[in-house]
Amino acid sequence: MNRRVALSILLVAVVILVLGLLFWGPWGRGSSSGLASDPGQSLGSGDSNLISATLYFPGPDGKLHSEQVETSSGSPEKRIRGLVEQLLAGPRNRRLWSAFPEGVELAAVYLGTEPVAYVDLHRRDSGPPPAAGSLQETLAIFSLVNSVVLNVSEVERLVLLWNGNQRASFAGHVDTGQALGPRLSLVAGHS
Repeated sequence: MNRRVALSILLVAVVILVLGLLFWGPWGRGSSSGLASDPGQSLGSGDSNLISATLYFPGPDGKLHSEQVETSSGSPEKRIRGLVEQLLAGPRNRRLWSAFPEGVELAAVYLGTEPVAYVDLHRRDSGPPPAAGSLQETLAIFSLVNSVVLNVSEVERLVLLWNGNQRASFAGHVDTGQALGPRLSLVAGHS
């Protein structure tokens, strides 16, 4: 009788484990793939057509590391919005860091007449840009610039705004008073 009870308990445990993996595993509802079940929900685009893109997140080695995502295939503004929203949500790879702290949000995206995009960031509390050291600010700024410019062919440079204003710098180290192009030297694996 003890053997039967032990086998029954083992069988129930295995069934619970399998159901748990199906629910929370890479194929289930609890998946952390970074995409919502409704692509328009997280991308803010309402567009069900997705394309592959590369985001760049800071890593512990002081470099930017790539992470593949899917984003809207719509207009350049929709693609930029989708990329920036995913970048601000942070990396899926736990070894990488978020480019900006929690609470920094995308306020607006504008596409100029030249191949320049304008990305307006803000904090929920309307505070100033986050304080950062020179490396941290450099990685944050070029995480955003590289992620947009290297994925949206209509854009060659990016102007960063904070609360609708272009600032000379976000944290005092990187000149954000001009349109910025990508900086590939910061990407891991590039020389």
